[in-house]
Amino acid sequence: MLLVVELDRTFQEGFPKLQFADSQRNGYLLLHVETEQVTATDHPIDPDELAVPLYDDPAALNGRFSTRRFALRNGVVAEV
Repeated sequence: MLLVVELDRTFQEGFPKLQFADSQRNGYLLLHVETEQVTATDHPIDPDELAVPLYDDPAALNGRFSTRRFALRNGVVAEV
């Protein structure tokens, strides 16, 4: 159980360039790859938000996701 609780910190300590880790939430990540930069848009959702199936209400489901964006440019990752 300790590994699960400390998983994000373990990832970040093992790879110091890792800017973001959140293994406690579900979601998806979209990558936009361009010549000059890569942008990652993270769409996490708290597991509690998924207690009730929302297959028949996509708008309600989409409204429960949050968004964070990161860009990799010239070897530097920054939240944008």
